[in-house]
Amino acid sequence: MDNFRNESSDYLGFTGIVTCLVSTILILPFVHPDMGFSLYYYSWFHVITSLGTMAGFVALSFIEREFKRKKMKSYYYPLLILGVGILGLICIKILSPSLYSLIIHAPNTVFRIQQGGPSTIDEASSIFYDYGAFTMSKVYSNFTPTGFFASLLGMFILAANLFRKSKPQEVLLLVWSFLIFLAIYGQNRFAYYYSINVSVLSAYLGGLLLEKVKWSELDQKFKSNVKSPADIPRALKFVKVEQVFAVLLIVIFLIYPVYGSAMPYTKMVYGQPSQPWMKLVPGFAQTLQILVWTTMPFMKPRQTERCSSIQTLHTVLCHGGTSDTI
Repeated sequence: MDNFRNESSDYLGFTGIVTCLVSTILILPFVHPDMGFSLYYYSWFHVITSLGTMAGFVALSFIEREFKRKKMKSYYYPLLILGVGILGLICIKILSPSLYSLIIHAPNTVFRIQQGGPSTIDEASSIFYDYGAFTMSKVYSNFTPTGFFASLLGMFILAANLFRKSKPQEVLLLVWSFLIFLAIYGQNRFAYYYSINVSVLSAYLGGLLLEKVKWSELDQKFKSNVKSPADIPRALKFVKVEQVFAVLLIVIFLIYPVYGSAMPYTKMVYGQPSQPWMKLVPGFAQTLQILVWTTMPFMKPRQTERCSSIQTLHTVLCHGGTSDTI
């Protein structure tokens, strides 16, 4: 977008390079070189992709400077980036097919609805589907309805602003929110990440509404006319009806639902087993006992020690005891 407006985007390159460099330094001590390119453990895959991203930011800055120096038309810029990206993937496929396969399939691991075995993991299922049927129940169990739909409306407005005078921070918020939204579409475990986006986008909508009713002008009038609490009644004449309605809308639709859903959590008692769990304990204890007596004769010494620990757990479950018994 900066290129179309003939503005420099070097700030994005600098920010991206610093971010990737810091992340690379942080993960280096935990890399498992023996695993080669692995998506599920810190491996050379994470190092190579971070270094490749840094190289990509440098290349983008170089291409942008060449475009400006040669005064080329801006709409060639995204086409050239697309071509360079495809050429890079072809080179990676030739040099390292395993790395190419990981890069191609990595987005599906997060953003795609899981099939087969992974689909049986509750937190890895889509937030919009339950046993193959579309549902909003998991959405409403993680967010308030007004907050969730406010986030969608906020993203829509941010996307519309791209075609006008968009701000860098708004583009960042849009890209960040859209990626996390895709993540919860694939796996509901990312819902607590998206809760931040819901908060930020709701605040963004509230800010737009206050801007629409010229709240900043009211704020300036209050600052210039209210010098003591006695001045407040006289300053109320500056308040307009639409400003009162705007505040009421924000409180009713964006603040009160969140407060109402958060308060029950403050009354919950943590650390106490639930009734369904207590009902399962006797059967669990019997299963453990059968497991111990049928497998212990065939175990090696270290495995026998572990099985003895299971016996201790069985004793605790059946006859009571504390965690110190285990």
